[in-house]
Amino acid sequence: MSMIMQRLIIFFGLFLISLVLSSANAETIVDSAGNGDYTDIEEALQFAVAGDKIIVWDGNYSGHFNINISDIELVGNGSSKTFIQGNNSVANNIVIDADNVTISDFTITGGDWAVYMTDSVKSHVLRNNITGNARGICLYGSASYNLIEENLILDNINNGVFLKSPDPSNYTSHSNTIKNNLISETEYGVYLEGTTNTDVSDNVIREFGMYGIRAISAVNDILDNNTITNGSYGVFATNSYNLTMSKNTIFSNNYGIWAIGGQLMVTDYNESIYLGKHLIDDNAIHGCNVGVRLSGSMNNRIINNRIYNNDYYGLEIDGSSDNITVMNNNLSSNSEGGLYIFSSSSIEIKSNDFIDNKYGIFIRSSSGNYIYENLLSKNNIAIYLNNFSYSNLITMNNISSNVDYGIFSDIYVNATSNYWGDPTGPYNEGKNPYGLGDNASDNVDFMDIDDEEPYKTIESSDPSFIEGKTALFLGTFAVTNYVVSKWITKGISKASKPEIDKIAKWVKQKRDEEKRDEKKRDKEKHDEDES
Repeated sequence: MSMIMQRLIIFFGLFLISLVLSSANAETIVDSAGNGDYTDIEEALQFAVAGDKIIVWDGNYSGHFNINISDIELVGNGSSKTFIQGNNSVANNIVIDADNVTISDFTITGGDWAVYMTDSVKSHVLRNNITGNARGICLYGSASYNLIEENLILDNINNGVFLKSPDPSNYTSHSNTIKNNLISETEYGVYLEGTTNTDVSDNVIREFGMYGIRAISAVNDILDNNTITNGSYGVFATNSYNLTMSKNTIFSNNYGIWAIGGQLMVTDYNESIYLGKHLIDDNAIHGCNVGVRLSGSMNNRIINNRIYNNDYYGLEIDGSSDNITVMNNNLSSNSEGGLYIFSSSSIEIKSNDFIDNKYGIFIRSSSGNYIYENLLSKNNIAIYLNNFSYSNLITMNNISSNVDYGIFSDIYVNATSNYWGDPTGPYNEGKNPYGLGDNASDNVDFMDIDDEEPYKTIESSDPSFIEGKTALFLGTFAVTNYVVSKWITKGISKASKPEIDKIAKWVKQKRDEEKRDEKKRDKEKHDEDES
């Protein structure tokens, strides 16, 4: 046999041996009863190599061990049967200092951190019952692309899930996912500091002490479709930027969502501003003291939310929170007010429903805000402005069926081209004593009339016609006032004029029909009296 052939045979022999050894090392059994390869998890890890799957059978196993080999799976036989039991509340139960490690299907209890990851990438913590520790799961350093999913994280004293970059300005902890977990009976449900592109979704966070989700200097994180209840702050974000908070159900907390500050920017005029640029979208927030609060945070969007039955304000914007859009929200049945604005400006408030609040909108020491196309109904006072609120524009709103005032202002306010619940306009003793709509105080400029002529007394149209806040309705009310009271409706484009003319014609026909019907009723009543 030639030398080359001998070498080939030896090579293939060694190759086959390596395959056998690799296959033998791929799956290891740990059984505390002695029926596996090892009786202890830590011992199995000492002999593990990359690619091993360590299967742990039913039983109780000691905690406080490290995993420093990448590509390892540690799999229990179900969290109700397989226990990792720590015995030191100041020592971590499982420390992961490697990549692509999976920990699944255990109950992990009796340690400081149940699972502590440092700089780990693409590791998974799945289907565990993490309970009775000082803290739950920690991702620290440059831990990224990790998945925390379908865990029961219950009765851990300080934290449920904790993510932190050592230097929050470097955002080394990024692209982690926390989803489908139940987190309960802890001080902080989810803690994010110096994180970016984190996905916190589909979790139930309940019965927490201070924070459901706490974000500090977080950027581009997504908080989506979580249920957060029974704690102090549902979501509390400070100095964070471009967070998306959407489709969450938040109730029975002191604050539903509170965002303070944002990313620090310095303007050309050497002014410090904080850009939040958060999106708060399609959340249901109720049963809190305050539903949503923004403080000193700019360029945020609050859209499509249902904020109702809160003990104080539904939405509070304060502390120089400027350039904010509030649109398509339902702010109803909040005890003190739907929206409270303090010391803030350039807020666009459009197409919202403010119903059954003490104040629909309360504006205090705030200027340059634009309120239009909203429905404000069944509030004690639809809109209130104090005497330090300048240059606010209130137009094209449906302000109707409010108890005390449609608008009460301590200072001049432009409130032209609104609908007040009746085509005769608002009632004001001096300006419009025959108005049958909501009351307007003396500082409210509601008459957009060339000669300042008061509203004429006219018949009210059909209630079904004047309900709602659609564009058709608003156009109808504006043209109605133009026709019967010499209003000049502002902002109607030439393109929309043909449709507006049709509406005006229809309104006139409607009123003529009502007059004929009333004459007919009067005649019938007269005939009955004579007979």
